[in-house]
Amino acid sequence: MPPFYAESANESSLQLQASTALPCRRIREPRVNRQEKRLTQHTNSAQRAMPSTNLIRAVSSRIHGRSVFLSLLSLIALFPVSAARGNDDLTTLDSPLRTIIWQSPDKSGSAELSLVVMAGSLQENDNQLGYAHFVEHMAFNGTRDYPQEQLQQALQALGLDVGRHANAYTDFDSTVYTIRLDQADDAKVAQSIELLAQWAQHVEFDPEMVADEIPVITEEWRLTQPLEKNWHHRVRALLENGSLHAERKPIGTPESIEEVTADKLQAFYRRWYRPANAALVIGGNVDPEQVESLVAEHFSDWTEADTARPEVHDLDIQKIPEAFVIGDEQLFQSRLTLSWFDDQPAPRTREGALEQTMAEAAMDIVRDRIQQRLVSTQGAVNDARWEASRESPNVSHLTLSVRLATDAVEQGMALLGGEWKRVLRDGITPSELDKWRRGYLRDLEQFQDTPEAVTERAVSHVLYGTPMITHDAWREWATPRLAALSADAVNAQLEELLSDEPRVALIGPADIEEKYDAEDLLRLLQAAEPVPDKTEVDSADASPWSIHPTSPGKLVATRQHAGKVTEWLFDNGLSVLHHHSDREPGQVAYALLGEGGFNRLSPEESIHARLAVETLGGSGLRDHDGPSMNEWLTSEGLYMQPSFGFFERGIVGGGGVDALDLQMQLLYIALSEAKADPDTWKHFQTSNIDIIRQLSQSPQSEWIDTLSEHAFQNDAALRSLTVAEIESISSEDINTLYRKHLAGAQNYRLAIVGDIDAEAALESVKATVARLPANEPGTTPPRTFPSERQDGRFVVAGNGERATAGIVRMNVPRSSLDLDYDDGVFLTKWINEALFGDIREQQGLVYRIQASIDGYYKDQDVSVLVVEFASDPDNADKVVSEIDRVLAELSSHAPEPHRLEALRQQVIGEITKNHESIDTQAYELALAPVLDRPTDHVFDLEARVSLPEPGILPDALAAFTADSAVRSVYLWTP
Repeated sequence: MPPFYAESANESSLQLQASTALPCRRIREPRVNRQEKRLTQHTNSAQRAMPSTNLIRAVSSRIHGRSVFLSLLSLIALFPVSAARGNDDLTTLDSPLRTIIWQSPDKSGSAELSLVVMAGSLQENDNQLGYAHFVEHMAFNGTRDYPQEQLQQALQALGLDVGRHANAYTDFDSTVYTIRLDQADDAKVAQSIELLAQWAQHVEFDPEMVADEIPVITEEWRLTQPLEKNWHHRVRALLENGSLHAERKPIGTPESIEEVTADKLQAFYRRWYRPANAALVIGGNVDPEQVESLVAEHFSDWTEADTARPEVHDLDIQKIPEAFVIGDEQLFQSRLTLSWFDDQPAPRTREGALEQTMAEAAMDIVRDRIQQRLVSTQGAVNDARWEASRESPNVSHLTLSVRLATDAVEQGMALLGGEWKRVLRDGITPSELDKWRRGYLRDLEQFQDTPEAVTERAVSHVLYGTPMITHDAWREWATPRLAALSADAVNAQLEELLSDEPRVALIGPADIEEKYDAEDLLRLLQAAEPVPDKTEVDSADASPWSIHPTSPGKLVATRQHAGKVTEWLFDNGLSVLHHHSDREPGQVAYALLGEGGFNRLSPEESIHARLAVETLGGSGLRDHDGPSMNEWLTSEGLYMQPSFGFFERGIVGGGGVDALDLQMQLLYIALSEAKADPDTWKHFQTSNIDIIRQLSQSPQSEWIDTLSEHAFQNDAALRSLTVAEIESISSEDINTLYRKHLAGAQNYRLAIVGDIDAEAALESVKATVARLPANEPGTTPPRTFPSERQDGRFVVAGNGERATAGIVRMNVPRSSLDLDYDDGVFLTKWINEALFGDIREQQGLVYRIQASIDGYYKDQDVSVLVVEFASDPDNADKVVSEIDRVLAELSSHAPEPHRLEALRQQVIGEITKNHESIDTQAYELALAPVLDRPTDHVFDLEARVSLPEPGILPDALAAFTADSAVRSVYLWTP
């Protein structure tokens, strides 16, 4: 879904609700969005307590279901590729298959290989709907030289979890198969190229296997295709009006899926899977000469007979309405969006890329202006954002939007439309551009190419003609031009970008269509007056961050841990760990975590804490409010985010190594001077009250209440809050919570990881956070994460989807399991492999089924096995029975040694991949005591992936499936 609509309101998809309603407390991926979220984090705190995972901005060339950001840090490619050797990093071949080999300086030893076939749903005819996607599925069911079981074994030997078909996707205009190797040795590269060649030339279409795949794809259709009344469906219909896209959904139709045959698929495959329609892209730590030899060996027989060439199809932007209002009973929030379409291809020159960078600057500044005014709306307008996408090869799409409280459309349009008119009239200022430029150039300096980034860039080149260049080359060319960039030049680009009248969309709860229509939106936009100027906070002259601690900060002990980790203990109770990592040169990340989160608070304090993070973050520090603090952090290339979880609380952050002293000063200030601004609190209080009121009228309300009552035992940290509870809180309540449970040294453990030596890290800590006053967090006995106390089956109607969402939960006392976190990873993968292979692949009862285990935290005394699925409503009870059967059979025997070794390779790959991020390394190091994991194990790969004793996994599973376990089933039906 393009960004015009993707964030139109809270997305109430089946997948989202089934997964977030019962959050599993596994280790989170703590990467933060350094581009857009520096300090503040506005979540629906009153709705649920678990903090959202913060992800690095995703960049993708897919135009269906993903947005393509204009961030040149990871996407823009500029120079044309020659047909022969280019430079030391780039090699291209024209024969026997167009091949791009891009060596990356990434130190992980990884590689990414993609086979790009320029055939998607737009290449189908009326009698072939869904065939491109069906062929993609069949590729994983076996090839000429790799029958199904052998193919699965080969992929697993490469460390791939193939159970989700996550190694391929089908789009409107392409099908892409990808193999990512965490350790790209010669043997694995050779195996990967052979498998890609098999998919390109030798997919088998056995009639029985085709018949077996029909119910699987039918379930995928049921899960992914919204009902006609769903906002997603209605928006797509408007966007695709008059274009071939409307008739060529990649998934196909139930009728076309049911009527498919092996011969028909074979014909489509032979027609479109030809060298002229394909390319091989390989990025990472590979040997070009080896790759050339392997390509010649495996692709030389691929013939060009009867090759069909794809035509380019674009959306017809003239047929997209000027304005529209869409209501959906599943939504309980509204989003107001201004949108600009342009019929132009992606930039193909350096100058064109620079123009896009100027557009990015302008839109960032406009968004930040709106963000600065949100608190003044007192909760009526929230969450300003802009996004960009490429809807089809020659159609770009830009949006600017805000989230609205009930009955705040007029106020939202006055702010959104008023800022649009103001920036067109007055432009941006030189000081605004200077602040943006500092942050952008810092990010440009810090970013490095990775195998994924260069492969993504090369795939974009294959599909859309964007030329290729390394990030270092772009930085060298762009930096002096950006340094000389004037506000006038950006304003000229902004005028070209936003001068046309925007299309307007309002998407929200069902009754929104009764209150507003398209004419109302256009009238409100026309009536909007340019908003008045707001005084800027000049980051160059911002208040100094000097500190004046009174505590001496005495070092009392030093310890050495495995994995080259040094730990320092200070007299204020603070524990600091350091680990040098060159994964991200010039960068450092930190994670400050304390044992105990909501579980060590009273119910009243838990409610306060749920609203404290966004309020304290939104209040900023010292002279900066939240929005200006975000701008300042961005300009300095820093990020800083507070968090409050069920078992831990703290702050994560990072930035350049040269700014570590500044980062530690900010951390000191955040732990000694933060406070809830009354106006900021009023804004978030009003916003959360509106969310709760809207949610209470939504069909989702009964489902959420059911989970809260039974799965969460109505724990104050996890259930939906009431309006009365939120109204009773004051900003001083949040300040009291801060002073008692966040300020000072508490029981914090600070992990510092990055390109900095131990001595420099120690000196920075000694001058700052080591001198925080000691502050005991209290002695409230911890409570465990709540779970069901007795068996139950709960059915709730009204999910608004075609499929039933199911959750099966089995919980047992943690003491009854001989299972630590690392063994639990193996058990989870073993279970998922069995459930997927049987219930999805063999029976076709589901498209999605996923198991997870919760129960590894030190303060947790219950372990829970959770299985989530989505299925045909008529098959939901059968799926539950089959889950019980598969788990019972699995618990009767230990996994074969070769299966355990295959799982081990997957775990190695995942840990290796995660540890490419210094943020993750810091987070895991700080979190170790909360998980009851020895510090020595965090970087000890052998210890973390050692094979479990043969009986541990079936014994643990037998405990979950025993009659003594508490078993609950939740079904959310249409």
